[in-house]
Amino acid sequence: MADPLGFFFNGKGMQLNLPTGGELDLNSKVLQTGNFKITPVTVTTTDNTVTTVLTVSCPASRTVAAWVFGAANAEDTSDDGLVAFVYNAVKNAAGTTAVVGASGGSNVESGAGSPAVTVVADNSADTLLVRVLGETSKTYNWNLIIVTCEIA
Repeated sequence: MADPLGFFFNGKGMQLNLPTGGELDLNSKVLQTGNFKITPVTVTTTDNTVTTVLTVSCPASRTVAAWVFGAANAEDTSDDGLVAFVYNAVKNAAGTTAVVGASGGSNVESGAGSPAVTVVADNSADTLLVRVLGETSKTYNWNLIIVTCEIA
C-alpha cells in the first residue's frame, strides 16, 4: 500500500506527506498524486460578483470531490474577513451533473461583510466549480488551498 497523502505540522510549519509516485509541478504550483490534486489559488475580488476560481471536469459515471481551505481579508481598515472550510462532491450520472447531498463545512465571517466560498455543479458543462463571492465596493484578497479527487 502506498503512503497516504497528508498534511501535518512538524513544529516548524506545515509539511506535506507525498505518496510514492506523486508529482510536484513547481511552474503551476499544482501538486498531483494519483486521483488527488492540490491547487493553491490567490484571487482578488472588488464587488459582489461570483468569481469562479477553479473548474474541474466531471466525466460521465464519475464523482469529483472538493475540499476548500482558506481565508479572505478586506483591504480597508475594517475587520471584515473570512475563514473557510467548505467541501462538497459533484456526480455525473446518466448525463446529469449535480451536487451530491448538501455542502459541508462553514464560512466564518468577521465584521459586517458577507464573503463566501462555495462548491457547486455546472450541469451544462459537466464540471465542479469552486467559487468565491466578495462584497459590494470592497476589495478582498483570497488565499485558498483546494484539494480535489476524482472517484470512479
